[in-house]
Amino acid sequence: IICRDNIGFDSGAYKYAICDYIGENRFSNYDELVLTNDTYFAPLYPFDDMFAAMSDASCDFWGITRHPGGYNIDLGDFEEHIQSYFLCFKKKVIRSKAFWGFWKRFEYAKSKAEAVMRFELGINRCLLRGNFMGLAYTDVINPPLKSVKGVNPYMVYACELVSRYRVPIIKKTN
Repeated sequence: IICRDNIGFDSGAYKYAICDYIGENRFSNYDELVLTNDTYFAPLYPFDDMFAAMSDASCDFWGITRHPGGYNIDLGDFEEHIQSYFLCFKKKVIRSKAFWGFWKRFEYAKSKAEAVMRFELGINRCLLRGNFMGLAYTDVINPPLKSVKGVNPYMVYACELVSRYRVPIIKKTN
């Protein structure tokens, strides 16, 4: 357990733990890194099925849902991306220069919109530019969740995600 002031929202805590507490050298001992926050209730189902499906998926990093992009008054237009309330980075990513460069340059956010822009959108952009493949659990389940531009999947499809797709969490905030 790390106790620190809440500087920079979830992404600030991630940066502190990754860069200042654990450090780059110790990451060579890890196969995966899971970053998750407290904006959901879980487990509704065991996480095992989701992790099993994603271990077989051809990707370098993954999350539960993919936002199809859209417009937000605080963010403006934004692109499709893997949502950051639950992210798993595989070995190839956590040992990459792109990943470490992102965290070393990362600046603590002063607002929620800034945190989304810098971290959620920023990590996706960085990894895609680094030729890493990102998937969402909802991309690989059968049938995949069909998303609509501008529609946040965990807000609009919450019941379907849990009942039909057996997503082991239900979001409580956005």
